[in-house]
Amino acid sequence: TAQLVPLKPSPFNAESAIPILDAAVTPAPSFYVRSNFAVPDVDPAAFRLRVEGAVTTPLELSLDELKALGPRTIATVMECAGNNRLQLAPLPSGEPWHAGAVSAGEWTGVPLRPVLERAGLKSNVIEVLFEGTDHGKPKDGPGDIPFARSLPLEKALHEDTLLVYALNGEPLPRDHGAPLRALVPQWYGMASVKWLNRIEAITEPFTGYYQKNRYVYAPAGGAAPTPV
Repeated sequence: TAQLVPLKPSPFNAESAIPILDAAVTPAPSFYVRSNFAVPDVDPAAFRLRVEGAVTTPLELSLDELKALGPRTIATVMECAGNNRLQLAPLPSGEPWHAGAVSAGEWTGVPLRPVLERAGLKSNVIEVLFEGTDHGKPKDGPGDIPFARSLPLEKALHEDTLLVYALNGEPLPRDHGAPLRALVPQWYGMASVKWLNRIEAITEPFTGYYQKNRYVYAPAGGAAPTPV
């Protein structure tokens, strides 16, 4: 039985019930859900991941072509950067999470590094941008935008940074990014972009809404925010 505590019906956001977190691996139906926009409906058979930007060989890869690169499975915890927000004072803006915006999963996918190596990164690449199929207009943001985040090149090339297509041995559920999402262990969940459809090698720091305006540390005293 799924043990989720709903926070918002649309887009659906829900946290895991605390008792379920005693398990070493959180069952997929009880895994916390965080979405900024409506869940897109992506046909796995027609899916193509674009890898472009500052590369020598732009790629379009099907799910089967990605899987042919060889699977890697990692057991890791994923946590929303806003977990336990209701315990903070003063209360920051964002979803009203208690302590259940965290879950543990066994993720299967392919390392990002060989994909980037196949595309051929140019020498001036400093970050890798991940863009999801989900999109919309943030209430205080620009017009219709996709959810997008970047990683420093070093983290993007880490052997544990994966392009994931399965959770707990089963195909990735829709709420969790099917058919493909990023997995970035040791970073909060916002870095593990869901419904991934485009990766771009970039030569300047990414300054998109979800990198510069959200998921940031905003120090007191007026210093510039820094990405979480």
